[in-house]
Amino acid sequence: MTRLRFLNIVREVPFWAITLIMIVLAVLNARQAGHTRGSSVWPVTYLMAAVVSGEAALFLYVIATLYAGELMWRERDVHFDQIHDALPVPSWVNWCSQFLSLAFLEFILIAIVMFCGIAVQASLGYFNFELPVYFKELYLIVFPEVLTFVLFALFVQTMLSNKFAGHAVVIGTTLLVPILYRYGMENRLYLFGEIAPYTYSDMNGYGHFVRRCFGPCSIGFPAWGYWECCR
Repeated sequence: MTRLRFLNIVREVPFWAITLIMIVLAVLNARQAGHTRGSSVWPVTYLMAAVVSGEAALFLYVIATLYAGELMWRERDVHFDQIHDALPVPSWVNWCSQFLSLAFLEFILIAIVMFCGIAVQASLGYFNFELPVYFKELYLIVFPEVLTFVLFALFVQTMLSNKFAGHAVVIGTTLLVPILYRYGMENRLYLFGEIAPYTYSDMNGYGHFVRRCFGPCSIGFPAWGYWECCR
């Protein structure tokens, strides 16, 4: 079921259109990473990772919002829902397949974004790619955020009886965050999807920000282990 839903998504033209726009913008902005006031800098990996992840995040959320609704409502849109609900398959199996198909899709899109950053570095004559830095930024920080958003989008579509109302709630929640920031409400306990700010440097990595960024990933592992891995 996961494979079926995944293939249904990648066969759609809107998905490829969104992906193409994401790739173009990621490449264009990566080529300008670190360039301010006419100064030129090396396309180091942490700049590339920050730029491409920032450009891709919007499109990753758009795909999660759009296809969470499509997956939840596909059977109802073709009037197959009553037959589908009568099948001898637990509802959690159906729901997990929807989540896993979107998670696998986002995983691949993040990999594409990473290769965009590497390609830009190579085109600019810089070959110290530092793949662990890409992995930490994209798969240990960005990917869990995207998965949280996918879960939220699926939850909203499950609870509401109208697909477009679900889209409105998901989009409205996302747009609410910068509005709250504007009025000085910056407590991340009520800012959905926001993480503590952090800084990466070539000198000491994520430094003392490791516990803020990677703390949830350390469950079940010694503190020194993920500290050494992530810094």
